[in-house]
Amino acid sequence: MTPFEPHADTHGVDRPIDPLASVEPGWLRQALRPVRPAVERALGFHRMWEHYDVVRRDDPDPVTFSARTLERLGVTSTTDEGLTRRLKALDGPLLLVANHPFGGLEFFALVPWLERIRPGGWAFLANGAVCRVPGFQESFFPVDPLSSGARGNRSSLRQAIRHLEDGGLLVLFPAGRVSHRDPDSRAIVDRDWNDHAVRMARHAGAHMAVLHIPGGNSHRFLQIPPRWSRVRGLMLCRELLDPPVHQVEIRGGPVLGPGEVDRLHRSRAPGLRLQSWCHALADRDVRPPTGGEGTAPRDLPHVDPGPSPERVAAERAELGDDHLVARSGDFDLLFVRGRRAPALLHLLGRARELTYRASGQGAGSRLDLAPEDEHLHHLLLWDRSRSVLAGAYRVGLVQEVLAEQGPEGLYLHDVFHLEDGFHSSLGRAAELSRSFVRPEYQKSPLALAALWKGLGHIVVDHDIDTLFGSVTISNDHHPLTRAVLVEYLEENHPAPPPLRDKVRARCPFVPRTRHHRRIVRAYRGESIDRLAPLVDWLEDGQRGIPPLLRYYLSLRARFLDVQVEASFGDSLYCLLQVDVGSIPRAWRRRFLPSGEAAPTPEAGAPSSPNPHAPAPREYASP
Repeated sequence: MTPFEPHADTHGVDRPIDPLASVEPGWLRQALRPVRPAVERALGFHRMWEHYDVVRRDDPDPVTFSARTLERLGVTSTTDEGLTRRLKALDGPLLLVANHPFGGLEFFALVPWLERIRPGGWAFLANGAVCRVPGFQESFFPVDPLSSGARGNRSSLRQAIRHLEDGGLLVLFPAGRVSHRDPDSRAIVDRDWNDHAVRMARHAGAHMAVLHIPGGNSHRFLQIPPRWSRVRGLMLCRELLDPPVHQVEIRGGPVLGPGEVDRLHRSRAPGLRLQSWCHALADRDVRPPTGGEGTAPRDLPHVDPGPSPERVAAERAELGDDHLVARSGDFDLLFVRGRRAPALLHLLGRARELTYRASGQGAGSRLDLAPEDEHLHHLLLWDRSRSVLAGAYRVGLVQEVLAEQGPEGLYLHDVFHLEDGFHSSLGRAAELSRSFVRPEYQKSPLALAALWKGLGHIVVDHDIDTLFGSVTISNDHHPLTRAVLVEYLEENHPAPPPLRDKVRARCPFVPRTRHHRRIVRAYRGESIDRLAPLVDWLEDGQRGIPPLLRYYLSLRARFLDVQVEASFGDSLYCLLQVDVGSIPRAWRRRFLPSGEAAPTPEAGAPSSPNPHAPAPREYASP
């Protein structure tokens, strides 16, 4: 007998579930049979039979049975109407996957919704207990999750695939078990999803969509260890009759076409990758503590008008080519100390402030200038054709600044706690900060590429061994985007412990999301570009992965720490370090003049992202 075989109660009435079938076969099951009524009463099955007898009157179809069940339990359901319209518009095979938070309630919430999408054309691949409900047999392919090798499971899988191939809609729960509480994040989560759904969808050429159903069972149920699967199965009766929620919400993410399903199938962990979208749906409602909808905008002062064009033109002519380090198309790359070019520095402060405000960053001052701007160098991106400052990078030649100003002369000294020995461990280093490209130049990658070309000349001219600086993730990004990007850096690009131990954020970043670690686990060892579709979805297409971050990682940057910078709109400062000698060959040719100065990376070094990937929409860093 399987856990979902029927039996007759003491009055001879058929029941769809035999509670004792969840007990391992053997002496214990036999010993419990004489006291079955007491066992059923203790577990709440007598109440289920009463409910069952009321709801099953006149042998209703599955939709009516489900609606009656929800009504009797006092539960309503809500769905994503936009997703409903998208799914209704699809023809052919369609596979929906979902988390499994309740172990029963979600079935009854899903059935009426599925009938709206594909009247009479939907089916579940799920636990066989539900299949014993009258009228459900034709719409459920039963599996026993506790006996994965059972012959009946293989038969049901074949039937489910045939249903898809015939153009039907199939729903399954890839975890195969009811959700549990994660001891670390305290979130209600599924165990890792298997790859079966992706394989089935690819085989049938089906569209796919991921659903997320928020919620979970009672604290009493969640205290049962996940490994006690049969005990948890017996306790689900009480969870259904005393539902932990009074509304079941069905959320949906993007719909994947057959081509996207095929690419997903070729990824390293298709099931985990699919599950990452479910986790993202769970955390998508998390909002930042400040900013966002309902928050009054900051009352910012007007930006300083800047120096006169005549003053700027005169100073640029005076500098001539003495400070020219490179040319790239219409751009001149000038490398000059701030105090050497006061008009250009004034113009720089105005351009920075305008750029940072446009991306939800910055301090909201009339000019974005700091005392260190006077003694530090600036790499200026000058558009000759328009006589416009298109962008810039602030550069601190570390040995030079330490000799003249001490560590206080470096910008990052006030942002991070840098222990003694940090700078000496970097060799000949350059600190990079306060970079930007003006919004009108962000539509093309040429400006950013020209800036990095200028940095390459500085590296060679000053015999630089190490570059380090921070990349900004603005507070306009979704909290989950921020958490995922930081976790990705921690997981995939950490700096060696001896160096990381010398850096500590003054205001550490504590994510407000709970699923970011599980999301990133699905992308372990992958290029950051693999996260682009997820980030684009979270940001509603308005923002992407910061292009400066992608440039750093293309150079094999290593992550040191992250700081929440209140003076810069609560942006995240991700501190990264680049060993010039480890820059990949392809990027060395693009970044350094004539590919100079960097030895071939050691065998086994991590691969770099695609250097030709398109850049996201914004670019600015502290």
